[in-house]
Amino acid sequence: MTTLTVKVSGKKEAKLLYEMLRSMKFVKKVDLNDENDWNESEREILDERLEDFNRNAKAGRTLEEVVKKISRRHGFKNHH
Repeated sequence: MTTLTVKVSGKKEAKLLYEMLRSMKFVKKVDLNDENDWNESEREILDERLEDFNRNAKAGRTLEEVVKKISRRHGFKNHH
């Protein structure tokens, strides 16, 4: 079994992702918590990603666009 850790910025987005993951048959366990304590290496990754975003902000996608794409690809109903 493989563990995946995902940190999401908002509670609404976290709830949406939580529900999407729970609906997938191959996902064995999903935990939701409100911790936002990052260690130094996680903070460095976040800082690097923020710098990348600031250099090319228009290259990214909104959460809504990503959710729609995932929903279409995997047959989920829209969560709006």
